Amino acid sequence: LIALVAALGGLALGIVWNQGRTRTEAPTVRFDLAGGANLRIRGGGTHSYAISSDGRTIAFTADSGAGDQLWVRTIDDAQPRMLSGTEGAGNPSISPDGKWVAYVASNHIIRKVSVAGGAPTTVLTLDGITAALDWGSNDDIVFELARTGIMRVGVNSGKVDTLTRAGAVDGETNLRLPLVLRDAGLILFSSVRGDDPPRIGAIPLEGGGRTLDIDGIGPLGMIDGHLIYTGHTGALMAVPVNDGISRASGTPLELAERVARTPFGMPAVLSANGTLVYQVATTTKSRLSILATAGRQLPLGDRALDFGAARFSPDGRRLAVAIHDGNVGAREIWVVDLASGAQRRVTRSGNAWLVDWTRDGASVVYLRNGSLWTQVVDGGGDPRPLVGVSDRVVDASMMPDRRSVIVTAGRGGVIRAWIDGTQQTDTIVRSWQGGSQLRAGASRVSPDGKWIAFVDRNDRQVYVTPLVADAAVQVSDEFADVPVWDRHSNRLYYHTNAGVVAVDLQTSPTIEVRKRSKVTSIAAGATLQDVSMQDGSMLTLERAAEGARVRVVVNWADDVRRALRAAGR
Repeated sequence: LIALVAALGGLALGIVWNQGRTRTEAPTVRFDLAGGANLRIRGGGTHSYAISSDGRTIAFTADSGAGDQLWVRTIDDAQPRMLSGTEGAGNPSISPDGKWVAYVASNHIIRKVSVAGGAPTTVLTLDGITAALDWGSNDDIVFELARTGIMRVGVNSGKVDTLTRAGAVDGETNLRLPLVLRDAGLILFSSVRGDDPPRIGAIPLEGGGRTLDIDGIGPLGMIDGHLIYTGHTGALMAVPVNDGISRASGTPLELAERVARTPFGMPAVLSANGTLVYQVATTTKSRLSILATAGRQLPLGDRALDFGAARFSPDGRRLAVAIHDGNVGAREIWVVDLASGAQRRVTRSGNAWLVDWTRDGASVVYLRNGSLWTQVVDGGGDPRPLVGVSDRVVDASMMPDRRSVIVTAGRGGVIRAWIDGTQQTDTIVRSWQGGSQLRAGASRVSPDGKWIAFVDRNDRQVYVTPLVADAAVQVSDEFADVPVWDRHSNRLYYHTNAGVVAVDLQTSPTIEVRKRSKVTSIAAGATLQDVSMQDGSMLTLERAAEGARVRVVVNWADDVRRALRAAGR
């Protein structure tokens, strides 16, 4: 296989013509990035992988047992090689000449390291958060700066320029995923627009007015006059564009490959000559695990299922979990008795997304089609709507007072909705409206009912605000998601691309961060779902598979050409 890949890699380096001047298409070859190496490849990042322009060298973040570092491999050598000194690296990009890998460390430092190895050097240290980057030339790097825009830094000079700012388009809150098309003299990027789907835009490489406006998440490159990009469903798409790449000139075509969706992006890269590297979209199967003082417990045994959210009951004796049975949209909530192991399905809606228990432990609270419902756990009966909110509900957390619920609504921010018959609603945190900086999601109420933790979906940071005032304080210092409170309300957990972090909080007289630390007891790749209010046990979902499955497709461009011809393009 490796010899075949090497041969195909050679074909991919140039255009082959026959006597009739017709391009000879090479066959495509697919193989897994890790090869035979014992590596846990890091998935879920903004730009988890990089590929050189000639399609021969791939850089990625992986863990061989000593933590995340950068690794490189070529398509004709299945053995990856670690780049020493790159601990904690992410979001790599390979220079046009193939000699350097730029990457992000600690979410705010841009560094570069030779592909051949050696000590990394710092290009730029930022006050803000950065993630995706791309080389403009061998001498400069284009990068995103959270809530600011698309920037450029000189590799040797350190001089920083702003190429375009977020907010130039009505409703725009952030600019992400820059991709440099050097031959066209353009930078493509993703324009994040509140709760509306992202759109792909473009600016000249030297800065200037915007062009292009395509419904999609992340640009990947060009093949025969078609822009290749990731769509909102995870499918790779191809849309014809005009010669200046300033507008679409036809309808998009969905391609065969599907990319895994992650909280921070869609991990896929495309070389200039058409080799594709992407994280395969798979059904995520996990094991339910409880981490208690007595050790690790598996309430459902060693079974790996497609779980959604999971929550302890208020008394800690049961847990509720959403399980997908393999049918499209068929996700239901089950309750597990932790003492007996008895399991019972409690919803039959066809599309139930668990969010919480009622505080008396009698019912589960779940989302269905943007509305909030409750279902009695013992005794059956029909589900009942919990609260009426004019906007689409995306998350909820029950208040300890049993009279209200904290709701994350699509455009209404974080709302306290009363369920005592008054139908009163109070806005705690406003989402993006007329320039507001926060767009809240994944809100969770502290056990004492005094604090709300939430994620700003613009900059992917976790904030805490008091219930009685909109005075949010940022408590994370890297891209983060899914906040979970400890039972004492003075510690908060959140997820990062590198694992679960615990942040100890001072809550009086004001909210302040005392200490952050990585939670080593939670397995790599596991997600913390809940903490028991009774004994502090942690409920986690542990992935059944180790690491991300990353596929390399040599000469993928010819697959695209065949698909375009089949579609009459």
